[in-house]
Amino acid sequence: MITRFALFEGRIKSGQMAAFRSAVTTRLVPLWRQFPGISDVRVMFGQERDEGAPEFPLILAITY
Repeated sequence: MITRFALFEGRIKSGQMAAFRSAVTTRLVPLWRQFPGISDVRVMFGQERDEGAPEFPLILAITY
């Protein structure tokens, strides 16, 4: 079993977080689940961060 992580660094435009989360869960997650050999797909959305820390609105973990 191998788990690969992808950290998406950046910012979501103000007022667009709900649309972003919806697009990820309804459009991208089903596509990621179709990859060959996938046993698990996990998405984590950033909630808060420490002052000065980089902003990661999405972290993706795919287990093969």
